[in-house]
Amino acid sequence: MTRPAVMLALMLGTVLTVAAPSLAQNRATVAVDGAENELSIDQHGALAATVSVEQIGTGSTVQVVQRGAAQHAELRLEGSDHAQHVIQQGDGANRLFAEVAGSAHAMTIDQFALVGGANVATVVQGGSANNAVVTQMAEAGAINTILLEQFGTGNAADLTQHGSGNNMALTQVNDDNQATLVQIGDGLSLAIAQDGGGSIAVTQTGS
Repeated sequence: MTRPAVMLALMLGTVLTVAAPSLAQNRATVAVDGAENELSIDQHGALAATVSVEQIGTGSTVQVVQRGAAQHAELRLEGSDHAQHVIQQGDGANRLFAEVAGSAHAMTIDQFALVGGANVATVVQGGSANNAVVTQMAEAGAINTILLEQFGTGNAADLTQHGSGNNMALTQVNDDNQATLVQIGDGLSLAIAQDGGGSIAVTQTGS
């Protein structure tokens, strides 16, 4: 079987670990509905691994680890007090898309691209008191891109890029939003739009 797929649904306090090692290509689709669920997905040694997670409810935890080549993760979240941690590492393009609705979500994204690869993270957060921490590290010749949009009050963004060809775009709308942006390397590009009494700190350092 060259393309195994995992489709799972979690409800009401379930703990689940999904591991998919050493496959040419693998795909996991998971729905988490209820309160205080825990989900861990580990894909490694794969080409074009794909993860799709939908989280609805309160207080659930999701961890996704992808190590391989040309990986893609997609998260859609509704409710409150969810925690997500996504780690992507390998050749080719590491891609993540996350859409968040609700309050008090904590999202951490770590992407590591090898020579000639790319890190791309696109995150849209709507609601209040949401937090996004994104770290991208790229070897020579790899490109980093972060696109983050936060709509609501009391949202926070902590974005860091290391490498050559760093691109970052941040949009924050409404009051009491905070942002800390760090770019280290060559080819730095930064676009910021804040509407409504936010605070921001920017550090750019050329290598």
